[in-house]
Amino acid sequence: MLGFEIYFYTCAGKKSHPDFDDWFSRFLQIPNLSKNDRQVLEYTLACSAAGCYPSWAWYGKYYPTPDHAYNLGELSVAYADIVDGYSRLKLATDVTGSLSSTSTTKELAEELKRALQSVSVASDASVADFSSWSYGEELNTPYGDGLSLGVPEVDSLTNGFQPGTVASICAFTGGGKTQLCLSMLFKNAKAGRKIVYVSLELEPKMVWLMLETRYMYEVKGIQLDSQDLLFHKLSGDKLKAVLAAEDDFKRDFVPNVLVVDTSLFTKSVFTNVDSLVTLYGVLDKHLGGLDCIIYDHVNQFDLLFQDRGKGLGNSIIVNLRAACLAFTNSAGSKCTTVFAVQVNRAGFTRAGRRGGAYDLTAISDLNEIERTSAYCVFMYTGLDVAETQETKICMIKHRLGRILPEPVTAQFLPKVVLVGDNVELISYEGEFAQLGSMDDFGSSSDSLTAELTADLGL
Repeated sequence: MLGFEIYFYTCAGKKSHPDFDDWFSRFLQIPNLSKNDRQVLEYTLACSAAGCYPSWAWYGKYYPTPDHAYNLGELSVAYADIVDGYSRLKLATDVTGSLSSTSTTKELAEELKRALQSVSVASDASVADFSSWSYGEELNTPYGDGLSLGVPEVDSLTNGFQPGTVASICAFTGGGKTQLCLSMLFKNAKAGRKIVYVSLELEPKMVWLMLETRYMYEVKGIQLDSQDLLFHKLSGDKLKAVLAAEDDFKRDFVPNVLVVDTSLFTKSVFTNVDSLVTLYGVLDKHLGGLDCIIYDHVNQFDLLFQDRGKGLGNSIIVNLRAACLAFTNSAGSKCTTVFAVQVNRAGFTRAGRRGGAYDLTAISDLNEIERTSAYCVFMYTGLDVAETQETKICMIKHRLGRILPEPVTAQFLPKVVLVGDNVELISYEGEFAQLGSMDDFGSSSDSLTAELTADLGL
Protein backbone atom coordinates (compact mmCIF):
# COMPACT_ATOMS: atom_id res chain seq x y z
CA MET A 1 0.00 0.00 0.00
CA LEU A 2 1.23 3.50 -0.84
CA GLY A 3 2.16 5.44 2.27
CA PHE A 4 2.20 9.01 3.51
CA GLU A 5 5.79 9.44 2.33
CA ILE A 6 4.74 10.26 -1.24
CA TYR A 7 2.91 13.33 0.10
CA PHE A 8 5.69 14.37 2.45
CA TYR A 9 8.45 14.11 -0.14
CA THR A 10 6.35 15.95 -2.75
CA CYS A 11 5.81 18.98 -0.52
CA ALA A 12 9.16 18.83 1.35
CA GLY A 13 10.86 22.22 1.59
CA LYS A 14 8.14 23.99 -0.37
CA LYS A 15 5.87 26.83 0.67
CA SER A 16 2.69 25.78 2.43
CA HIS A 17 -0.27 25.01 0.15
CA PRO A 18 -3.97 24.63 1.04
CA ASP A 19 -4.43 21.42 -0.98
CA PHE A 20 -1.67 19.62 0.93
CA ASP A 21 -2.92 21.02 4.23
CA ASP A 22 -6.38 19.67 3.37
CA TRP A 23 -4.95 16.22 2.64
CA PHE A 24 -2.93 16.19 5.88
CA SER A 25 -5.95 17.32 7.92
CA ARG A 26 -8.09 14.56 6.42
CA PHE A 27 -5.40 11.98 7.17
CA LEU A 28 -5.50 13.05 10.81
CA GLN A 29 -9.18 12.03 10.91
CA ILE A 30 -8.26 8.36 10.33
CA PRO A 31 -9.19 6.75 13.68
CA ASN A 32 -6.54 3.99 13.76
CA LEU A 33 -3.65 6.15 12.55
CA SER A 34 -0.25 5.14 13.99
CA LYS A 35 1.30 7.39 16.63
CA ASN A 36 4.35 8.04 14.43
CA ASP A 37 2.25 9.08 11.38
CA ARG A 38 0.06 11.30 13.55
CA GLN A 39 3.06 13.11 15.03
CA VAL A 40 4.64 13.70 11.61
CA LEU A 41 1.33 14.99 10.18
CA GLU A 42 0.82 17.34 13.12
CA TYR A 43 4.38 18.68 12.87
CA THR A 44 4.00 19.14 9.11
CA LEU A 45 0.84 21.21 9.60
CA ALA A 46 2.54 23.24 12.33
CA CYS A 47 5.39 24.05 9.95
CA SER A 48 2.90 24.88 7.21
CA ALA A 49 1.26 27.43 9.49
CA ALA A 50 4.67 29.14 9.62
CA GLY A 51 4.79 29.18 5.80
CA CYS A 52 6.96 26.22 4.74
CA TYR A 53 6.96 22.42 5.01
CA PRO A 54 9.83 20.49 6.65
CA SER A 55 12.84 19.57 4.53
CA TRP A 56 13.41 16.37 2.55
CA ALA A 57 16.14 15.37 5.06
CA TRP A 58 13.75 15.70 8.00
CA TYR A 59 11.22 13.31 6.46
CA GLY A 60 14.09 10.94 5.63
CA LYS A 61 14.43 10.19 9.34
CA TYR A 62 10.98 8.56 9.34
CA TYR A 63 10.14 7.30 5.83
CA PRO A 64 11.89 5.64 2.85
CA THR A 65 12.29 7.65 -0.33
CA PRO A 66 9.54 7.02 -2.96
CA ASP A 67 10.59 5.39 -6.22
CA HIS A 68 9.46 8.33 -8.39
CA ALA A 69 7.87 11.79 -8.27
CA TYR A 70 4.08 11.68 -8.02
CA ASN A 71 1.72 14.04 -9.84
CA LEU A 72 -1.63 15.31 -8.59
CA GLY A 73 -3.66 12.51 -10.16
CA GLU A 74 -1.49 9.84 -8.54
CA LEU A 75 -1.60 11.63 -5.18
CA SER A 76 -5.41 11.68 -5.35
CA VAL A 77 -5.48 7.96 -6.08
CA ALA A 78 -2.98 7.35 -3.28
CA TYR A 79 -5.20 9.22 -0.83
CA ALA A 80 -8.08 6.86 -1.60
CA ASP A 81 -5.76 3.83 -1.32
CA ILE A 82 -4.36 4.94 2.04
CA VAL A 83 -7.79 5.62 3.54
CA ASP A 84 -9.13 2.34 2.19
CA GLY A 85 -6.12 0.47 3.56
CA TYR A 86 -6.66 1.85 7.05
CA SER A 87 -10.39 1.07 6.81
CA ARG A 88 -9.59 -2.56 5.98
CA LEU A 89 -7.17 -2.77 8.90
CA LYS A 90 -9.80 -1.36 11.24
CA LEU A 91 -12.41 -3.80 9.93
CA ALA A 92 -10.02 -6.74 10.36
CA THR A 93 -9.24 -5.60 13.92
CA ASP A 94 -12.95 -5.25 14.73
CA VAL A 95 -13.72 -8.70 13.34
CA THR A 96 -10.90 -10.28 15.36
CA GLY A 97 -12.08 -8.47 18.47
CA SER A 98 -15.65 -9.66 17.91
CA LEU A 99 -14.52 -13.29 17.91
CA SER A 100 -12.98 -12.95 21.36
CA SER A 101 -15.61 -10.68 22.91
CA THR A 102 -18.73 -12.72 22.04
CA SER A 103 -19.93 -16.11 23.22
CA THR A 104 -22.83 -16.91 20.87
CA THR A 105 -23.38 -16.85 17.12
CA LYS A 106 -26.12 -14.25 17.52
CA GLU A 107 -23.85 -11.93 19.47
CA LEU A 108 -21.07 -12.39 16.91
CA ALA A 109 -23.46 -11.60 14.06
CA GLU A 110 -24.53 -8.38 15.79
CA GLU A 111 -20.92 -7.33 16.40
CA LEU A 112 -19.98 -8.07 12.81
CA LYS A 113 -22.98 -6.08 11.59
CA ARG A 114 -21.86 -3.08 13.66
CA ALA A 115 -18.31 -3.45 12.32
CA LEU A 116 -19.54 -3.44 8.72
CA GLN A 117 -21.72 -0.39 9.31
CA SER A 118 -18.68 1.55 10.55
CA VAL A 119 -17.07 1.42 7.09
CA SER A 120 -18.29 2.19 3.59
CA VAL A 121 -19.66 -0.90 1.83
CA ALA A 122 -21.45 0.89 -1.01
CA SER A 123 -20.83 -1.94 -3.45
CA ASP A 124 -22.59 -4.52 -1.25
CA ALA A 125 -25.87 -5.41 -2.98
CA SER A 126 -27.40 -6.32 0.37
CA VAL A 127 -27.46 -2.66 1.38
CA ALA A 128 -28.36 -1.26 -2.05
CA ASP A 129 -31.41 0.97 -2.48
CA PHE A 130 -33.81 -0.63 -4.97
CA SER A 131 -36.60 1.91 -4.49
CA SER A 132 -38.84 2.53 -7.51
CA TRP A 133 -38.53 5.59 -9.72
CA SER A 134 -41.20 8.30 -9.73
CA TYR A 135 -41.63 11.17 -12.18
CA GLY A 136 -43.29 13.15 -9.42
CA GLU A 137 -40.00 13.02 -7.53
CA GLU A 138 -38.09 13.84 -10.71
CA LEU A 139 -40.05 17.09 -11.04
CA ASN A 140 -38.58 18.19 -7.71
CA THR A 141 -35.07 17.92 -9.14
CA PRO A 142 -33.75 21.19 -10.64
CA TYR A 143 -33.31 20.99 -14.41
CA GLY A 144 -31.14 23.10 -16.67
CA ASP A 145 -30.25 23.00 -20.33
CA GLY A 146 -27.42 20.74 -21.38
CA LEU A 147 -24.17 21.79 -23.04
CA SER A 148 -24.98 23.76 -26.17
CA LEU A 149 -23.04 22.82 -29.30
CA GLY A 150 -23.63 26.20 -30.91
CA VAL A 151 -25.29 24.71 -34.00
CA PRO A 152 -29.02 25.60 -33.78
CA GLU A 153 -30.25 22.58 -35.75
CA VAL A 154 -28.49 20.20 -33.33
CA ASP A 155 -29.26 22.15 -30.16
CA SER A 156 -32.98 22.28 -30.99
CA LEU A 157 -33.07 18.46 -31.09
CA THR A 158 -30.95 17.84 -27.99
CA ASN A 159 -31.62 20.88 -25.78
CA GLY A 160 -27.87 20.63 -25.32
CA PHE A 161 -25.84 17.50 -24.54
CA GLN A 162 -27.41 16.24 -21.33
CA PRO A 163 -25.59 15.63 -18.01
CA GLY A 164 -24.43 12.05 -17.57
CA THR A 165 -24.12 11.41 -21.31
CA VAL A 166 -21.25 11.04 -23.76
CA ALA A 167 -21.19 13.07 -26.99
CA SER A 168 -18.73 12.39 -29.81
CA ILE A 169 -17.68 15.12 -32.24
CA CYS A 170 -16.33 13.35 -35.33
CA ALA A 171 -14.37 14.61 -38.34
CA PHE A 172 -11.52 13.63 -40.61
CA THR A 173 -7.98 14.92 -40.08
CA GLY A 174 -8.05 18.73 -40.25
CA GLY A 175 -11.84 18.69 -40.49
CA GLY A 176 -12.46 20.96 -37.52
CA LYS A 177 -13.26 18.65 -34.59
CA THR A 178 -10.88 20.48 -32.25
CA GLN A 179 -12.28 23.83 -33.36
CA LEU A 180 -15.85 22.64 -32.77
CA CYS A 181 -14.97 21.30 -29.31
CA LEU A 182 -13.22 24.54 -28.37
CA SER A 183 -16.05 26.59 -29.83
CA MET A 184 -18.51 24.65 -27.66
CA LEU A 185 -16.19 25.02 -24.66
CA PHE A 186 -15.98 28.77 -25.18
CA LYS A 187 -19.71 29.25 -25.55
CA ASN A 188 -20.55 27.31 -22.39
CA ALA A 189 -17.66 28.54 -20.23
CA LYS A 190 -18.55 32.11 -21.13
CA ALA A 191 -22.03 31.34 -19.78
CA GLY A 192 -20.52 30.17 -16.47
CA ARG A 193 -20.21 26.41 -17.00
CA LYS A 194 -17.14 24.72 -15.51
CA ILE A 195 -15.23 22.72 -18.12
CA VAL A 196 -12.02 20.66 -18.22
CA TYR A 197 -10.29 20.16 -21.57
CA VAL A 198 -7.97 17.13 -21.73
CA SER A 199 -5.56 17.62 -24.61
CA LEU A 200 -3.99 14.40 -25.88
CA GLU A 201 -2.04 16.09 -28.69
CA LEU A 202 -1.66 19.85 -28.37
CA GLU A 203 0.35 21.54 -25.64
CA PRO A 204 -2.11 23.22 -23.23
CA LYS A 205 -0.60 26.64 -24.00
CA MET A 206 -1.72 26.33 -27.62
CA VAL A 207 -5.27 25.54 -26.53
CA TRP A 208 -5.31 28.64 -24.34
CA LEU A 209 -4.05 30.80 -27.22
CA MET A 210 -6.95 29.61 -29.39
CA LEU A 211 -9.46 30.32 -26.62
CA GLU A 212 -8.02 33.79 -26.04
CA THR A 213 -8.27 34.49 -29.77
CA ARG A 214 -11.99 33.63 -29.67
CA TYR A 215 -12.48 35.86 -26.62
CA MET A 216 -10.79 38.82 -28.27
CA TYR A 217 -12.82 38.28 -31.44
CA GLU A 218 -16.24 37.76 -29.91
CA VAL A 219 -16.14 39.81 -26.71
CA LYS A 220 -13.70 42.59 -27.56
CA GLY A 221 -14.20 42.83 -31.31
CA ILE A 222 -10.48 42.41 -32.05
CA GLN A 223 -9.91 40.45 -35.24
CA LEU A 224 -7.02 38.05 -34.70
CA ASP A 225 -5.56 34.83 -35.98
CA SER A 226 -4.57 32.39 -33.22
CA GLN A 227 -1.18 32.12 -34.90
CA ASP A 228 -0.70 35.86 -34.31
CA LEU A 229 -0.61 35.07 -30.60
CA LEU A 230 1.32 31.81 -30.94
CA PHE A 231 4.14 33.33 -33.03
CA HIS A 232 4.17 36.70 -31.20
CA LYS A 233 3.29 38.55 -34.40
CA LEU A 234 1.14 41.25 -32.79
CA SER A 235 2.46 44.78 -32.57
CA GLY A 236 1.32 48.36 -32.26
CA ASP A 237 -2.25 49.22 -31.33
CA LYS A 238 -3.49 45.66 -31.73
CA LEU A 239 -0.92 44.32 -29.25
CA LYS A 240 -1.85 47.05 -26.78
CA ALA A 241 -5.53 46.28 -27.23
CA VAL A 242 -5.02 42.57 -26.52
CA LEU A 243 -2.90 43.25 -23.44
CA ALA A 244 -5.44 45.74 -22.13
CA ALA A 245 -8.26 43.21 -22.56
CA GLU A 246 -6.39 40.29 -21.02
CA ASP A 247 -7.40 41.12 -17.44
CA ASP A 248 -11.05 40.83 -18.50
CA PHE A 249 -10.28 37.47 -20.13
CA LYS A 250 -8.69 36.22 -16.90
CA ARG A 251 -11.58 37.50 -14.81
CA ASP A 252 -14.57 36.52 -16.96
CA PHE A 253 -13.46 33.33 -18.69
CA VAL A 254 -10.32 31.71 -17.27
CA PRO A 255 -11.81 30.70 -13.86
CA ASN A 256 -14.30 28.43 -15.62
CA VAL A 257 -11.77 26.38 -17.60
CA LEU A 258 -8.87 24.02 -16.99
CA VAL A 259 -6.67 22.72 -19.82
CA VAL A 260 -4.67 19.64 -18.82
CA ASP A 261 -2.71 16.88 -20.53
CA THR A 262 -1.37 13.39 -19.90
CA SER A 263 0.93 14.61 -17.14
CA LEU A 264 -2.25 14.67 -15.04
CA PHE A 265 -4.35 12.05 -16.82
CA THR A 266 -1.81 9.23 -16.72
CA LYS A 267 -2.17 5.62 -17.84
CA SER A 268 -2.86 4.54 -14.25
CA VAL A 269 -5.72 7.05 -14.08
CA PHE A 270 -7.24 6.16 -17.45
CA THR A 271 -7.18 2.43 -16.73
CA ASN A 272 -8.98 2.63 -13.38
CA VAL A 273 -12.52 3.95 -13.01
CA ASP A 274 -12.08 4.74 -9.31
CA SER A 275 -8.97 6.77 -10.14
CA LEU A 276 -10.89 8.73 -12.77
CA VAL A 277 -13.74 9.49 -10.37
CA THR A 278 -11.26 10.57 -7.69
CA LEU A 279 -9.48 12.90 -10.11
CA TYR A 280 -12.82 14.33 -11.28
CA GLY A 281 -13.50 15.19 -7.66
CA VAL A 282 -10.17 17.05 -7.41
CA LEU A 283 -10.94 19.00 -10.60
CA ASP A 284 -14.45 19.78 -9.35
CA LYS A 285 -13.00 21.18 -6.13
CA HIS A 286 -10.39 23.22 -7.98
CA LEU A 287 -12.87 24.81 -10.39
CA GLY A 288 -15.72 25.12 -7.93
CA GLY A 289 -17.81 22.82 -10.11
CA LEU A 290 -17.51 20.44 -13.05
CA ASP A 291 -20.10 20.45 -15.83
CA CYS A 292 -18.18 18.95 -18.74
CA ILE A 293 -14.95 17.11 -19.57
CA ILE A 294 -13.73 17.22 -23.16
CA TYR A 295 -11.21 14.65 -24.41
CA ASP A 296 -9.57 15.79 -27.62
CA HIS A 297 -8.19 13.25 -30.12
CA VAL A 298 -9.35 10.12 -28.31
CA ASN A 299 -7.95 8.03 -31.15
CA GLN A 300 -4.59 8.69 -29.52
CA PHE A 301 -5.49 6.35 -26.64
CA ASP A 302 -4.38 3.32 -28.65
CA LEU A 303 -1.00 4.90 -29.39
CA LEU A 304 -0.34 6.60 -26.05
CA PHE A 305 -1.41 3.80 -23.73
CA GLN A 306 -0.58 0.17 -24.44
CA ASP A 307 -0.48 -3.07 -22.51
CA ARG A 308 1.70 -5.90 -23.82
CA GLY A 309 1.86 -4.23 -27.19
CA LYS A 310 -1.91 -3.84 -27.53
CA GLY A 311 -3.65 -0.47 -27.51
CA LEU A 312 -5.96 0.25 -24.60
CA GLY A 313 -8.21 2.67 -26.51
CA ASN A 314 -11.49 0.75 -26.29
CA SER A 315 -10.93 -0.15 -22.63
CA ILE A 316 -10.28 3.50 -21.76
CA ILE A 317 -13.43 4.59 -23.60
CA VAL A 318 -15.44 2.12 -21.51
CA ASN A 319 -13.82 3.46 -18.32
CA LEU A 320 -14.60 7.05 -19.24
CA ARG A 321 -18.23 6.16 -19.76
CA ALA A 322 -18.33 4.39 -16.38
CA ALA A 323 -16.73 7.42 -14.69
CA CYS A 324 -19.29 9.68 -16.39
CA LEU A 325 -22.06 7.62 -14.77
CA ALA A 326 -20.37 7.26 -11.38
CA PHE A 327 -19.22 10.83 -10.75
CA THR A 328 -21.50 13.43 -9.18
CA ASN A 329 -20.22 17.00 -8.97
CA SER A 330 -20.36 19.32 -5.97
CA ALA A 331 -23.75 20.63 -7.10
CA GLY A 332 -25.20 17.12 -7.02
CA SER A 333 -25.36 16.76 -10.82
CA LYS A 334 -23.70 14.58 -13.43
CA CYS A 335 -21.27 16.08 -15.91
CA THR A 336 -21.22 15.69 -19.68
CA THR A 337 -18.34 13.89 -21.41
CA VAL A 338 -17.31 14.93 -24.93
CA PHE A 339 -14.94 13.07 -27.26
CA ALA A 340 -13.21 14.54 -30.31
CA VAL A 341 -12.96 11.59 -32.71
CA GLN A 342 -11.10 11.18 -35.97
CA VAL A 343 -13.12 9.32 -38.60
CA ASN A 344 -11.46 6.85 -40.94
CA ARG A 345 -10.54 7.69 -44.51
CA ALA A 346 -13.10 5.34 -46.05
CA GLY A 347 -15.94 6.96 -44.09
CA PHE A 348 -14.73 10.44 -45.06
CA THR A 349 -14.65 9.41 -48.72
CA ARG A 350 -18.21 8.05 -48.55
CA ALA A 351 -19.42 11.24 -46.89
CA GLY A 352 -17.85 13.26 -49.70
CA ARG A 353 -19.94 11.36 -52.25
CA ARG A 354 -23.10 11.99 -50.21
CA GLY A 355 -22.79 15.72 -49.75
CA GLY A 356 -21.32 15.43 -46.25
CA ALA A 357 -23.66 12.71 -44.91
CA TYR A 358 -21.68 10.26 -42.76
CA ASP A 359 -22.48 6.76 -41.48
CA LEU A 360 -21.49 5.31 -38.09
CA THR A 361 -18.95 2.90 -39.56
CA ALA A 362 -16.75 5.95 -40.16
CA ILE A 363 -15.66 5.66 -36.49
CA SER A 364 -15.31 1.89 -36.37
CA ASP A 365 -11.57 2.07 -35.63
CA LEU A 366 -12.51 2.45 -31.95
CA ASN A 367 -15.91 0.77 -31.93
CA GLU A 368 -16.59 1.49 -28.23
CA ILE A 369 -16.93 5.17 -29.10
CA GLU A 370 -20.13 4.55 -31.04
CA ARG A 371 -21.54 2.17 -28.42
CA THR A 372 -20.69 4.55 -25.58
CA SER A 373 -21.99 7.77 -27.13
CA ALA A 374 -25.51 9.08 -26.69
CA TYR A 375 -24.82 11.57 -29.49
CA CYS A 376 -22.61 11.26 -32.57
CA VAL A 377 -22.15 14.55 -34.43
CA PHE A 378 -20.14 14.64 -37.66
CA MET A 379 -18.40 17.49 -39.50
CA TYR A 380 -17.60 17.43 -43.19
CA THR A 381 -15.32 20.30 -44.14
CA GLY A 382 -14.54 20.77 -47.81
CA LEU A 383 -11.20 21.86 -49.19
CA ASP A 384 -12.66 25.24 -50.10
CA VAL A 385 -13.39 26.17 -46.47
CA ALA A 386 -10.97 29.09 -46.65
CA GLU A 387 -13.18 30.69 -49.28
CA THR A 388 -16.64 29.61 -48.08
CA GLN A 389 -16.00 29.65 -44.29
CA GLU A 390 -18.55 26.86 -43.93
CA THR A 391 -18.76 23.26 -42.78
CA LYS A 392 -21.51 20.65 -42.95
CA ILE A 393 -22.83 19.05 -39.78
CA CYS A 394 -25.11 16.10 -39.19
CA MET A 395 -26.09 14.08 -36.09
CA ILE A 396 -26.66 10.44 -36.98
CA LYS A 397 -26.96 9.07 -33.46
CA HIS A 398 -29.18 10.51 -30.74
CA ARG A 399 -30.33 8.09 -28.06
CA LEU A 400 -32.77 10.60 -26.56
CA GLY A 401 -34.59 11.80 -29.66
CA ARG A 402 -34.55 12.45 -33.38
CA ILE A 403 -31.37 12.44 -35.45
CA LEU A 404 -30.22 14.95 -38.07
CA PRO A 405 -29.27 12.70 -41.01
CA GLU A 406 -29.13 15.40 -43.68
CA PRO A 407 -26.17 17.75 -43.25
CA VAL A 408 -26.81 21.39 -42.43
CA THR A 409 -24.40 24.18 -43.29
CA ALA A 410 -22.76 26.00 -40.40
CA GLN A 411 -20.36 28.90 -40.23
CA PHE A 412 -16.75 27.82 -39.71
CA LEU A 413 -13.96 30.27 -38.90
CA PRO A 414 -11.05 28.07 -37.78
CA LYS A 415 -8.71 31.01 -37.19
CA VAL A 416 -10.88 32.20 -34.31
CA VAL A 417 -12.26 28.81 -33.17
CA LEU A 418 -15.81 29.57 -34.21
CA VAL A 419 -18.25 26.95 -35.49
CA GLY A 420 -21.97 27.46 -35.89
CA ASP A 421 -22.46 30.72 -34.02
CA ASN A 422 -23.01 33.93 -35.92
CA VAL A 423 -20.87 36.63 -34.32
CA GLU A 424 -20.97 40.14 -35.66
CA LEU A 425 -17.49 41.45 -36.31
CA ILE A 426 -16.67 44.78 -34.72
CA SER A 427 -14.01 46.91 -36.34
CA TYR A 428 -12.44 49.59 -34.18
CA GLU A 429 -10.34 51.07 -36.99
CA GLY A 430 -7.88 52.99 -34.90
CA GLU A 431 -10.13 53.31 -31.86
CA PHE A 432 -8.29 50.70 -29.80
CA ALA A 433 -7.64 53.34 -27.15
CA GLN A 434 -11.29 52.99 -26.11
CA LEU A 435 -10.46 49.56 -24.72
CA GLY A 436 -8.45 51.14 -21.91
CA SER A 437 -5.42 53.24 -21.13
CA MET A 438 -2.42 52.24 -23.21
CA ASP A 439 0.12 54.43 -21.42
CA ASP A 440 1.48 51.60 -19.30
CA PHE A 441 0.28 48.04 -19.82
CA GLY A 442 3.14 46.48 -17.85
CA SER A 443 5.39 43.57 -18.64
CA SER A 444 4.19 40.45 -20.42
CA SER A 445 2.15 38.19 -18.16
CA ASP A 446 3.09 34.68 -17.08
CA SER A 447 1.88 31.73 -19.10
CA LEU A 448 -1.86 31.24 -18.78
CA THR A 449 -1.31 27.53 -18.48
CA ALA A 450 1.16 27.98 -15.64
CA GLU A 451 -1.22 30.31 -13.81
CA LEU A 452 -4.21 28.01 -14.15
CA THR A 453 -2.44 24.82 -13.21
CA ALA A 454 -0.24 26.19 -10.44
CA ASP A 455 -2.34 24.39 -7.85
CA LEU A 456 -2.23 21.17 -9.86
CA GLY A 457 1.47 21.12 -10.70
CA LEU A 458 2.72 20.61 -7.19
